[in-house]
Amino acid sequence: MKKIFIISAAAVLLMLAIITGCAERSNPFLPYIVPTPAADCDNAESIGTKMGDMEYCDVGRNLVWVSRHQANNSGIVKSISIKSADSGDVKVGLYNGDTIMSQSGIVRIDKGWNLIPIPERQINSGGVYGIVVKVFGDMKLFSITEGDSSMPSAPLLEIYPTAGDELPASLGTRQEYRTTTLFIYADYCPL
Repeated sequence: MKKIFIISAAAVLLMLAIITGCAERSNPFLPYIVPTPAADCDNAESIGTKMGDMEYCDVGRNLVWVSRHQANNSGIVKSISIKSADSGDVKVGLYNGDTIMSQSGIVRIDKGWNLIPIPERQINSGGVYGIVVKVFGDMKLFSITEGDSSMPSAPLLEIYPTAGDELPASLGTRQEYRTTTLFIYADYCPL
């Protein structure tokens, strides 16, 4: 009887992870729920962070949060996905260095993974791109646990001040950084 209860409890936890789209790595019964790239091509790829030991990151207003990632291939970026612990209004964008390439409008996101379309832009193999989010109100977004050993090198989350609804054309002077990264990635169709 105990074995049936333990198996049933594990099954319930697994179903909750699938339904909510989040799971802690420290629980061996729960796998990561990792979305697939959503670009509308057969061989879609993505740059950014989808998995790792997670924690919540309090993200304040009037700040742009930038996670930098290197593209494995050249391609056309079509959308950005972000994992949130709250509902709220955000704007996402893509930067080449400190210069904006593309940005969404202000969109409402919910708890879990959110896919946000952006105007298409080309990225190049080996290029390092900033995938950014600006929140309109205090929110909690999922991030990699600082010092997570699953990261090949120390991730870097850069934070820049900003005002108004638009993402800045140029990022300017960094306010602070953290040795973590948000669960955020850009989908693209390789060329």
